[in-house]
Amino acid sequence: MEVIPFVGATLGIVTVATVVAFIDWWLALQVLAMAIALQQIKDNLVAPRIMGNLTGLSPVIIFISLLLGARLGGLLG
Repeated sequence: MEVIPFVGATLGIVTVATVVAFIDWWLALQVLAMAIALQQIKDNLVAPRIMGNLTGLSPVIIFISLLLGARLGGLLG
């Protein structure tokens, strides 16, 4: 689902958590928490490092530019 821009990852996480909630609601909360944690690690640590290797820029510069883009441009930034 992550190929869908902006909302794909969220839709995937919510779909899985909903299916698991029919089995066990506590397990669904654990799955949701772990999925959010892994998504944050991927978006904030792994992706800037990979982009830095591909572009030759420092991961710190890429991370700061992502933060500034989000701050200035909102969701589209």
